[in-house]
Amino acid sequence: DNQFNMELVQRTLGKQGHRVELADNGLAALEMLSQKSFDFILMDVQMPVMDGFTATTLIRYCETNPNPTSKRGYHELLQNLADRIYGTHTPIMAMTAHAVTGYREKCFDAGMEYYLSKPFNLDEFLAIILKIGEKKTDAAAGRKPDAALQPREETHTVTETQAGETGMPVQLEDVRKHLAKIYKLAPEDIDHLIHGLKPSLIAELEKAEKAATEMDLEKLTLAAHSMKGSLLHLGAFAWADLAKSIEMSAKERKEPDYVSLLKQLRNGVAVLIK
Repeated sequence: DNQFNMELVQRTLGKQGHRVELADNGLAALEMLSQKSFDFILMDVQMPVMDGFTATTLIRYCETNPNPTSKRGYHELLQNLADRIYGTHTPIMAMTAHAVTGYREKCFDAGMEYYLSKPFNLDEFLAIILKIGEKKTDAAAGRKPDAALQPREETHTVTETQAGETGMPVQLEDVRKHLAKIYKLAPEDIDHLIHGLKPSLIAELEKAEKAATEMDLEKLTLAAHSMKGSLLHLGAFAWADLAKSIEMSAKERKEPDYVSLLKQLRNGVAVLIK
């Protein structure tokens, strides 16, 4: 995920007493997991180098195969991973801004048990983590988990709109109120996140604008997807919708006036990047 989204999750969970370690991509996550154990993995789906589907499939493979093989040149890494996790099972939750039919099932088919849509509802997210902790306690004590706590669950998305509700330019005060209410963050944490968002959002906008000029639709899709996720977390839903429209058009290889659409997006989020 991009730096803003990762820091948001890290600070949000950190405030609740959880220790969070970040991996830049799926391959980095495998390397971390081969070196130490984790209680729970929050897996972004769309990542560079190695996506979340591939990473999850390889984790599940190494949990059930003591001597894994690989055609991708990952043999040493997978063997190290299997040496640590063979015979265990680490819960994995998908974290994605893809709200399309069948995507949830695709995550489950890859081996993920839980599904978290951006923007996530903090109370429901923490409830899932609590359930996972209860399951580990039950397993350690030899108790059978209650049927109500079985996996393959989905947290609900936040439906209320705040920042950018009517398509007006994003206002910082609206963003601050949204982050405080939805993620229960202190003012200093909110200021840190907004300050850290600026270079990330500028970089993604510039990538998108360059890709639009060159009609590189693959790069445009990735940049728009990244911006969409951040804007959803900020409560700037109207502008997240615009980023989603750009993403989907590029993914479907349509050719609207991307330059004009990105200009609208830049103007709408101007307060976040000035």
